[in-house]
Amino acid sequence: MARECFRILGVPESAPDSEIKRAYRRMVMELHPDTGQRPDNLAFSRVVEAYRSISSFKSARRILDFPPRPEASGFRKSQGVKKTQPERNWGKNESLHSLGNTLLNGKTPYQRSFAALRLGNSGQKSSYVYLRKALQDKDPQVVISSVRAIGKLKIDYATQDLFSLFRRGDIAVKSSILETLMAIDNYSAFREIIIKGMQDTSSVIRRKSLRLFNSMQQKRSAR
Repeated sequence: MARECFRILGVPESAPDSEIKRAYRRMVMELHPDTGQRPDNLAFSRVVEAYRSISSFKSARRILDFPPRPEASGFRKSQGVKKTQPERNWGKNESLHSLGNTLLNGKTPYQRSFAALRLGNSGQKSSYVYLRKALQDKDPQVVISSVRAIGKLKIDYATQDLFSLFRRGDIAVKSSILETLMAIDNYSAFREIIIKGMQDTSSVIRRKSLRLFNSMQQKRSAR
């Protein structure tokens, strides 16, 4: 998915944010339907969608790669110096209500996204009562983090909510949903989403959906 978006903007995947933004602005000025030097409504729409998708993925990746904060992971003292102690289950001892409240009412996208990831690490499917509401968040990185939390918790009864999101989501959101379906590994429950994805306008989404569909068929044949 990301590879196609970078290709549309004509920049390498390793390009810094500044280079991506320059390429985007240059193409917008060139392709804008009203003011562009070479107006092309379809190409313009693809450029805008590609830039938004890259921005969403980069924001989500920064959050996913961000290490747990010290207060979340705990401390240990060694020779008078505080050092972080790795805690694989950080977030599991947090109050679900507290995390859910942060997810839905946090002031910044970072706070809300981080809360979603913690709920995903909680191991408690009851977190879905908060995660499903977060799928309506206006910030794409919060939505993607919530989708991935649903996948980590393997909540296979999120069919209708994810299908509704899939229908209105951009490429980044759709891709995260398909990755979540892979994690949940219950393709029959999400057959409607997979079929919808196979008809998507994005070739990347179609390919991912087709792989899921083929996997579903193979599992049926093996029974």
